Amino acid sequence: MSITTKDGPNGSLVITITLTAKQLTCLYHDLPGKQGVIDWFDPTNPNAGPVGGKISKCKDRLIQEGHPKLLADPAVSTTPGNENELVAAIVARSDYKDRAARDADGSALVGLADDSDA
Repeated sequence: MSITTKDGPNGSLVITITLTAKQLTCLYHDLPGKQGVIDWFDPTNPNAGPVGGKISKCKDRLIQEGHPKLLADPAVSTTPGNENELVAAIVARSDYKDRAARDADGSALVGLADDSDA
């Protein structure tokens, strides 16, 4: 993630945040697609919160939900040793569904997909 700032009109501050593809993958685990991410960044949205904290919590939940599936899969003989590779392995599975897909099929888990936390 990179953040740049510049002075805006009337004493405001323009903040530009660039997210990596991996960070977006983690956000998509809990937020319903690109519009969900945009909405979450909207300062008028009461659920908006610290970006880094949200990415971290989304990644933690993604791993918490997906890692046991990898371990239980008899076709998987090894699991990645770092979080970025583990996230990649989880989202590469044919049974993986991000938040938008879970919302579409009604399988979003209440509580785990709650956007009220940072």
